Amino acid sequence: MASCGRLTDERARAIARAYCSNGYDKTNGLRSVVKDDGTQYYSESYCISLGHKLYSNIRVKAEIDRIMADNRAENKLTVQQVLDDLDDGLQKAKTKQDLNAIARFCELRGKHLAMFTDRHIDVTDAIAPELSPEDQEKVRAALIRLVPGGRKDIA
Repeated sequence: MASCGRLTDERARAIARAYCSNGYDKTNGLRSVVKDDGTQYYSESYCISLGHKLYSNIRVKAEIDRIMADNRAENKLTVQQVLDDLDDGLQKAKTKQDLNAIARFCELRGKHLAMFTDRHIDVTDAIAPELSPEDQEKVRAALIRLVPGGRKDIA
């Protein structure tokens, strides 16, 4: 019952449809591919161990891309619409004073801005910008105001 023979266009379409309708789960997608008589096309062991390789097939990839493009066109959903919905939800959560919902909306907005990434930024590699003499004097004056006693020896 394992992958016998060459991957046909029809089976590639069936794999892509099953994958997209099963929440983009490769294993469950393959389990959902059935023969004409209704039996599972791929064995359980194949679905678990080697089935993921079918998704690298160019015909399967192309069909998945086509289905996803059709779904996007069907939904006509834009990033701005999602952000507007988040803003509306945030306002309603503030009205209800639902702190959990407010925190969740803020978290989702932060994710959109990629604020919560695990990357490390090395600030020692940053090059300080060249400041004009006027800007240098403003920085020096600001530093003097920050230091208790207004020390004048700060350059």
